[in-house]
Amino acid sequence: MPYFIIFISLFFINTYSFAQKPLQNDCNRLFSTYKEFYKIKYYNKALISWKKVFEECPEMSKSIYIDGANMMKHKIKNAKTITEKEMFTDSLMIIYDQRIIFFGDEAKIKGLKGIDLFLINKDKTKEAYDLMLKSLEQRGDKTDPAVVNYIFEASCELRKKNEITEKILIENYYKCKQHIDKQIATKSKKQKKLKFIKKNIDNKFKETTVCNCKNLDNFFLEKIQKQNNNSALINLIFNELNDSCYNTKSYLHTIEKQIEKAPSAEIYTKIARAKAENDEKETALKYYTKAEEIVKTDELRAEIHYEKAIILTSERKFKDAREVALKASSSDKYKAKANILIGKIYINSIKTFEGDEFQKSAIYWLAVDCFERAKKTDGKILSEAEKLIQTYNPYCPTKEEAFFRNLQEGKNYKIKGWINRTTKVRF
Repeated sequence: MPYFIIFISLFFINTYSFAQKPLQNDCNRLFSTYKEFYKIKYYNKALISWKKVFEECPEMSKSIYIDGANMMKHKIKNAKTITEKEMFTDSLMIIYDQRIIFFGDEAKIKGLKGIDLFLINKDKTKEAYDLMLKSLEQRGDKTDPAVVNYIFEASCELRKKNEITEKILIENYYKCKQHIDKQIATKSKKQKKLKFIKKNIDNKFKETTVCNCKNLDNFFLEKIQKQNNNSALINLIFNELNDSCYNTKSYLHTIEKQIEKAPSAEIYTKIARAKAENDEKETALKYYTKAEEIVKTDELRAEIHYEKAIILTSERKFKDAREVALKASSSDKYKAKANILIGKIYINSIKTFEGDEFQKSAIYWLAVDCFERAKKTDGKILSEAEKLIQTYNPYCPTKEEAFFRNLQEGKNYKIKGWINRTTKVRF
């Protein structure tokens, strides 16, 4: 069976107004004929009558263009040569152009053209991107979600080819994301589709080399310089950088604005972490203390205590570190981690502990006690606890050393000084 190839000449569009219009009955007959074949997907036959309707009765119905686009996309999908595919693609674009002439809605049709061109021919990604972007600019919040989705997919492709800058890609990410968020907020019936598109845009962005804290920080810093007091921008930066990019200039600037409006333990904790990473430990401790004063949930309270204890340990404030870590251990979630930390606090303090060598080595008994408690509390850190026990057990006092102290196995032994804790003698 010969392969049916259709080529729609621009001549029909340009000369339509000079052509003699066919009788209405002829249009109805041709329209009915192509529709019957179209319904059963016999597109080669349908296209014969459809072509005449397209050329001679272009104002008859919008479905001429919807059906024609569908048939042409079918032809493109099944094209056997590059030449055929290009011919059918050109014909598809002409169908869209003639639809605009007779039925208007140019902004919407540009979006459809852009999507099809992007999906059909990746070599024309920039042309497709420009069409879709123009559609978005003209239609605004009425833009079809699919257009928004493919604008960003095209943006990612163009960035790979270095045809757009990193800044434009980030700009498009937030532009597309905000459009989808607005449509979700309207409680559209397309909620499932919208949420899928939003997730796809997020995932596509995360896959790019552009998605990192440095690039986002630079992008937002430029925005801040122009819109320093823009509340929408401040909220955007706070929400976007809150999880993993809290140690950036733009985030810290934003978070200070947030504190002015509504101080919270969560915000103080974020600032404390950023200061700690920048080695501003004294400042970090001050923010952790502020967070402690207003924290409302037990889980966050334990998290604050645990992180604060780590900094105090690094500052060699061992007694304070232990007291704060003990507070963290009251939480089931942090009990094991806090015990591991307390054991490490004891070990780190040995060099400066005021006592003889036996008393210093006895501190290892106390540290191992902590590791044993952690091991029993949380199976997730079993391996870490066992490794620490194996590492530090050899440093505990020997039987001979205990003998000279008149210490018997199983008896209590108190370590004095700031530690002031009791452990068991064992070998």
